[in-house]
Amino acid sequence: MQNMKHATFWLKGLGVLLAAMFLFTVISRATDSITVAKVSVSTPASRKIQHAISAEGRAEKNREISVLTQPDILVRSVLVNAGQRVEKGDVLAILDLAHLEEQFEDVVGEKRALELQNQALEQNRRQEQQSKRKAAARAKSDYHQIIQKNNQAIRKARTAVNKAQRACQKGKDALRNARTALKKVQTETEKKKAPLRQKVEKEKETLTSLEAALSEQRNILAELQKTADAEKQTAKRAIEDAMATPATDHTDDINDISIQKLNHKIRKLSALKKGKGMITASEGGVITAVLTGVGQKTLDTAIFTMTDDRAGLKFIGQIAPKDAKYMSVGDTVTLESAGNQVEAPIASMELDENKEFMNVTALLPADTFSLGETISMALVQESENYPCTLPLTAIYNDNGKKYILAAETEDTVLGKQQVARKIEVKVLEQNDSYAALESDGIKENSKIITDAESFVKAGDRIRLIEKESE
Repeated sequence: MQNMKHATFWLKGLGVLLAAMFLFTVISRATDSITVAKVSVSTPASRKIQHAISAEGRAEKNREISVLTQPDILVRSVLVNAGQRVEKGDVLAILDLAHLEEQFEDVVGEKRALELQNQALEQNRRQEQQSKRKAAARAKSDYHQIIQKNNQAIRKARTAVNKAQRACQKGKDALRNARTALKKVQTETEKKKAPLRQKVEKEKETLTSLEAALSEQRNILAELQKTADAEKQTAKRAIEDAMATPATDHTDDINDISIQKLNHKIRKLSALKKGKGMITASEGGVITAVLTGVGQKTLDTAIFTMTDDRAGLKFIGQIAPKDAKYMSVGDTVTLESAGNQVEAPIASMELDENKEFMNVTALLPADTFSLGETISMALVQESENYPCTLPLTAIYNDNGKKYILAAETEDTVLGKQQVARKIEVKVLEQNDSYAALESDGIKENSKIITDAESFVKAGDRIRLIEKESE
């Protein structure tokens, strides 16, 4: 009996122990389900990284042309408004015909005045040339006469010099003979010497007179030569002055340029008169500005501006500069508005003046969009095929270093457990959803944490929520 009581006691104790163990197991599992993070995982996949770029913009004029006419003519009526579409040949405005005729007569009169001025200049030039030719002929005649006159005077003077030289020579000979004769009678009496001495003195006086006459003739010759040289130089200069090129005068050339401009103006005004003062559109397009009004005079610039249908329209949208590296001139973008969708190449990419956005311009095909219409632009660019890509949510950042967390099985005191292991990675390219990574250290069948119900760090135990590879 005592043994039965003892056995019953131990059986009850074992039951209590088993119940306690069951209770603690339930509590432990409940606690584990709360403290261990549940995570979603994905295996690396091969894919191309797509970059979707979009922008909003408007259809704008690709080229604007000016409608010109002759300035300072009164406008009688304006037949179009800004924003109005016109076709080639449509009448845009009508000028006042009376004022047009007055303008025409003024221009014709101005041209005639310049032509008369040129005729007068030509006549004066011919008369001046004739006067110069006469002056040159007269100067040449005077030159030759002066040369001839002076040459004759110089020849006479030289003849007189030569004659005086011969007379001096005779005087010298006579003096020498007289002195010789005097020497021969040195031994004779004074009575015989006296006549000879008188003759020597007389010959001296005669020679002195002859030498003075020679000097005078030489001076006369020198003075004549000096005067002849001066008169020759003066006459020569008179010829040069008479034959000098007249001062350059381009008045008639300048007038000719003005006449050409006036002829062009006359042709324009004649065409306006012939067209009854009507100003027409040279091409089809949309009027963008009316720059003159009724009762005003036309400007020397445009009186209208308008788009040119030949150039079409263009789309201009703005993207962030960081997205510009995925686009380039020549890429084809999709443009859409109100159900109308076309593809067009990118014509240009330029930073705006504030350098905050990149302006993307694409030329629009003809007859696809209207001026001012809102247009959406879209472009999808695909990278090369990367062997290892993961959702962007799998990438973590630790002070500029990128890493992922892989779910791996480890033996613990609680048995085999799933633990998060840190793997540093290098991001090759990414978009808003996926990132391409260098595959070193990442196994093809690795289970990479892409989402967690709570914060997970390296070494934490985790519970997997299985999902198919992306």
